[in-house]
Amino acid sequence: MLPTWLQDLAGLLSGLGALAAAFIAVFAIRRQEAASERALAAQAQATRDAREHERRLAAEDRLWARRADLYARTTLAMREYLNRPIDELGKETPLADVPLMASLAGEAEILASTQAKDEINDFVYDDPGYDEKVNIWAKFQILARRELMGSEDPTLRSG
Repeated sequence: MLPTWLQDLAGLLSGLGALAAAFIAVFAIRRQEAASERALAAQAQATRDAREHERRLAAEDRLWARRADLYARTTLAMREYLNRPIDELGKETPLADVPLMASLAGEAEILASTQAKDEINDFVYDDPGYDEKVNIWAKFQILARRELMGSEDPTLRSG
């Protein structure tokens, strides 16, 4: 049999080994917790970024849809008002005094691109003649199509 002091030393070393193993386990658990927290924080940030990106895309889609609607209504109104409207007394009415045209021009100030807004304002406020209105209307349609569909639209290619 082993001497008592050797048995005591073995028990002490065994206890210290168990304590060391416990400390190592706690340390590993803490490191794993920290790594998990960092991973969760990164995942949360990625989710926030993705949501922000989706929100921006949705806002751009809404703006595109509102512009498409404005441009479609404007194109129809321009076609309708190529000739100046005549009031009940038989007098020609300036387009700026036609509520629909003034409303479209006002909406264009907020929603339309600068070029589209300029074409609408030229049509409504510059009091152009019939031929010039036709040119503005045609130019506006091309501009609206290019803006809404992109320059890859095959109907816009020359040649």
